[in-house]
Amino acid sequence: MKVVFGMDTSFWNVIWRGNRCFRLKYPRLFMISDQKEAKVGEVGVMTEWGRDWRFIWRRNLFVWEEELLSSLTEDLEGMIWSSNEDLWRWNLDDNGVFTVKSVMRGFKVW
Repeated sequence: MKVVFGMDTSFWNVIWRGNRCFRLKYPRLFMISDQKEAKVGEVGVMTEWGRDWRFIWRRNLFVWEEELLSSLTEDLEGMIWSSNEDLWRWNLDDNGVFTVKSVMRGFKVW
């Protein structure tokens, strides 16, 4: 998933940064989140200085959970926003478009 605006993509449940969804990479944070169904664009809100990550937790974080949150925010660094819609991108093709040929290149024929 290529996220550009963030209103079509689940923050926790879709792989959109890195190679795992944040629900699996940060299960403890997911457990205490009050935004389990939130979209990326609902967690990353617009401020006068640009986008800011606003997390809502069921309770205050423990010190070790603050360290997890720090790792999560590092994973989010460099996010480039736009007003376009989010879109799916096929990683097996240089153009990002799904083709049978790109799938077949991934398999070795015996």
